[in-house]
Amino acid sequence: MITILIAPDKFKSTLSANEFCKAVEKGLSHLATGFSIISLPLSDGGEGFLEVMAKTGNYILMNAQVKDPLGRQIRTEYLSSHDGKRAVIETARVIGLQLFSKQEYNCLIMNTYGLGQLIYQIYKQGAEEIDIGIGGTATTDAGAGMAYALGFKFLDKNNRVILPSGINLRQVRRIIPPVKAEKMLLKIKGLCDVSNPMYGENGAALVFARQKGADDEGVRILDEGLQNMAFLMVKELGIDVKNVPGSGAGGALGAGILAFLGGSLHSGATYIMEESGFNKYIQDADLVITGEGQLDEQSRNGKLCVAVCLKSREFGKRVIAIVGSNRWAGTDCFELIYSLEEAAGNDHDPYKDAALLVEKIATKMLGNGISK
Repeated sequence: MITILIAPDKFKSTLSANEFCKAVEKGLSHLATGFSIISLPLSDGGEGFLEVMAKTGNYILMNAQVKDPLGRQIRTEYLSSHDGKRAVIETARVIGLQLFSKQEYNCLIMNTYGLGQLIYQIYKQGAEEIDIGIGGTATTDAGAGMAYALGFKFLDKNNRVILPSGINLRQVRRIIPPVKAEKMLLKIKGLCDVSNPMYGENGAALVFARQKGADDEGVRILDEGLQNMAFLMVKELGIDVKNVPGSGAGGALGAGILAFLGGSLHSGATYIMEESGFNKYIQDADLVITGEGQLDEQSRNGKLCVAVCLKSREFGKRVIAIVGSNRWAGTDCFELIYSLEEAAGNDHDPYKDAALLVEKIATKMLGNGISK
């Protein structure tokens, strides 16, 4: 009996991790016997993080009202432990790109204020720890909007208070923390989907801002703003974040969690694998099937698909990936990589019938002898 562990991330805007698992199961079901299948939808801290954490059975789904990155009132969800002491937030549900149409993407004017509102509400309800999945954000404000909602003040050169967003980070000259009596006693974990630094060539603006609606000039403005914020975080708060891995995650929200909340940053993929039981299931698996929307060299910077592969290899397990598009240059890690783009061919949209393609690829694996 071959034990197959299916452990994917979501395919952004196409397939949830759970839908991917079901499609692979269906494809493998064409072989009636010889397989034992364990389906374990995962996340790296971005979209789908809350759904994966809810499946652990350790939390209650809660509702809240906050402002979205454009200041509009929205209803959102988070998880609370049964005793109310620990909470889990998926930033994509509060300040995420998924809240907007592509025509609305504009990380220069958006902010993380709503995330700060949610953190404060959870704190007032008695939470002592908050784990925040960082990924899929529409913002690039270094968490300054979040901090503003929590009592921080940001002053320009004329000592006027401003609500910071990506476009005006360059204007900030002083950061004034809340008075001691207003500070929250919270243990905050930021769970990063990437390990990029705050600014620079591999930073939040230059690598990710274009997919959030910024043009070349906007990227330059954002990167200068992030450099200014890094300088002020040292000068005003005594915290140097610029070279911390993950400080560029979530539009440099990682840096804000460090500097404004006194939190810590961790790999979202590693956290999820521990919380979901992956590290237990992998011991009994013979083969691991993982996947995500795009596999490329950026995937090495904390993305789930590669994290699953590396952990599986530690246990001597074989790993196959099914991805939307394959730009992976290395020959390490994966035994085989299948892509929806290749399976669909030039004349078909690979994402229109993504579940069906995943199913067909899973069936094809049987013909390629995955049980060997």
